[in-house]
Amino acid sequence: MCDVQDVLNRHISDTGEELTFNRLRGDVECCRNKPMLIEIDTMPVGMSGYVVSLRDVDLICINPDLDEILRQIVTLHEMSHLLLDHVMDHIDDGSVPTYDEFKRNRDVQSIMCREYNDAYDTATEQNAESLARALLRSILRRRDTTPSFARDLYE
Repeated sequence: MCDVQDVLNRHISDTGEELTFNRLRGDVECCRNKPMLIEIDTMPVGMSGYVVSLRDVDLICINPDLDEILRQIVTLHEMSHLLLDHVMDHIDDGSVPTYDEFKRNRDVQSIMCREYNDAYDTATEQNAESLARALLRSILRRRDTTPSFARDLYE
């Protein structure tokens, strides 16, 4: 597993380039050497999203009941799991389904690695949340189009 500060430094200072959601997504895909898909998917009550490494893609699914800002926050949280190496990469594992196989027989319970009621009591979840918030702060600080109330939340 990676250190939150190391990962943050790598993604906000490597190029001096403005951090955007799309640039971060490209960084994740480059680090993991496979595409990342982000989808809206129904899930149990109280669950906001999940990430799963499939043989050919990393898949992030977001609860459809969230507004746009919460979807972005949850997406960053799930991306943080990938950046922090909390999710094994299964490129060469023939027992792991491809995206098409997963879509045909989606079983959210089989991919969940944590209990819903103590989701943020683990160091893994706390680290992913810390990285997601820091990445969001960096993205919002540099975006002129971000409403001031949203920027103020993270200043």
